[in-house]
Amino acid sequence: MQVYHTIMNAIFDLLFLPFRLLPPVIGLSAVSLATGIVLLMTFRYFSDQKGLRVVKDKIKAHLLGIRLFKDDPALMVAEQGHLFSATFTYMRYALTPFAVMLIPFIILVLQLNFYFGYQPLRPGGSAIVSLKWRPLIPWNEMAVPIHVPEGLAVETPALRIAGNREVDWRLRAKHEGRFELIFQIAGQAIQKEVLVTDRLERVTPTRRQASRLEMVLPRGEAPLPHNGLVEAIEVRYRPLSFGVFGWRLHWAVLFLVFSLASAYTLRHVLRVEI
Repeated sequence: MQVYHTIMNAIFDLLFLPFRLLPPVIGLSAVSLATGIVLLMTFRYFSDQKGLRVVKDKIKAHLLGIRLFKDDPALMVAEQGHLFSATFTYMRYALTPFAVMLIPFIILVLQLNFYFGYQPLRPGGSAIVSLKWRPLIPWNEMAVPIHVPEGLAVETPALRIAGNREVDWRLRAKHEGRFELIFQIAGQAIQKEVLVTDRLERVTPTRRQASRLEMVLPRGEAPLPHNGLVEAIEVRYRPLSFGVFGWRLHWAVLFLVFSLASAYTLRHVLRVEI
């Protein structure tokens, strides 16, 4: 499974390579356009296009009938019943392509979150690093030496938070690079990646123990040992948001809007009935 995740991460890193030096919104727009095209083609080949055209004409006709027969309650109610039936038929035609797209779309969104969900550290910037113990571990009695490479510096001593079974440090970045923090715990060395850059790159904020379900989901780093002492290690990067007309929007909102807008705009060009 780790080989699969390594290959997927390498593929997405390669896809975003041309956008590394550009503003993140350009990379997001490009992947949204490509997603819209893929959604359209999936809808085209996994739906009954002829049936969709027929049922859409019926829906238009029944909407017109409701307006024409608004003075005749019996006929208007009959048209409303036909409209409901046609709408249900349309939903049934659309169900298959939506079912085909659902799981790949979820996996894509989770993968894109590594690139657009968080802002990497900048040189000179700082972030909190948090190590969380598993329940029932006597964490308050165990020393946790932290070793940092030359590109990072530890600014504070370890802060233990009893209610969360948590130990925190504050790190400062000296220069760009991908660095490995090393925690020495009970004779074991546990690593956590820290990214310092102003480019568009994959950011993995948390390394944690993974359940069986989580093992198949996209991830940036290998999970922590299942029976180990540590439950999770997190670098608290700032969330990445996009400014639109004075508002700060989550990347997933823009991705969904851009993807649907591109699909709707290109539907006639690609001859897809939706």
